This record gives sequence, structure tokens and C-alpha cells, in this order.
Amino acid sequence: MKVFFAVMMMSMIAQAEGLMWNDLEIGPKYELMMSVPVSAEVTFEKDHPFVLEDVFYSSLPLVHFTFKDLLCTDMQRQSELELFNPEPENLVEDKSIGVILHPNCLLEVIVESKYYYGTSILK
Repeated sequence: MKVFFAVMMMSMIAQAEGLMWNDLEIGPKYELMMSVPVSAEVTFEKDHPFVLEDVFYSSLPLVHFTFKDLLCTDMQRQSELELFNPEPENLVEDKSIGVILHPNCLLEVIVESKYYYGTSILK
């Protein structure tokens, strides 16, 4: 019984902290754990829903995730590459990710490969 309780607690803690990048699968709905600014005009708020549509491992040490915005109202909206630091309190290591809004309600998130097994911005 104690083992079951411990496993359940660890699972709840992991969910509260968010999913790891390597845990994301194509198809399920995910929500943002925090607000993410994509441009001066566009910020996706916490709990905004997305569906992962593609994962691309480039020849550079980068992993590209493409998400479909489930609340999209402007199919033509797009942005340039913006850097976003999901852990600004971490003064030891900058874990900034790249975010780009593409037409057809697609959000591209670019993560350095060394952080692929780290905490994502999604739950």
C-alpha cells in the first residue's frame, strides 16, 4: 500500500510540474503550463490548448515541435522567431526555446537537444 501511495504521489508531482519534452506524443491535446509570448501582439495564456502535429529532429542539435492551436481565430497570423525562457529564475543555465507562429494556426517550438529530456512548457 505504501508503494502504491508513493507512486501516485510521484505521478501527481510530475503532472503538476508538466510533461517532459520527450513524453509528448502526436495527437493528444496538451495545455500550456504558463503564458508564452510569441510576438509583441500575441501571447498564449496558461491553459491554452494545442495538439502536437509533428516532431522533427534537425541535423543541428535542435528538436522542432509543431502544434495546432485549438482556439485559433486568425488562420493568417504569423510571427518571426522569438526566444522565450520558461525558467527565468534559473540563473545557472539559460533554457530558452524558440517559438514561431506559422499560418494555419501552427505554433513551432524549437528546443535544444540537450533539453529534450527536460520539463516542457506543457501539461
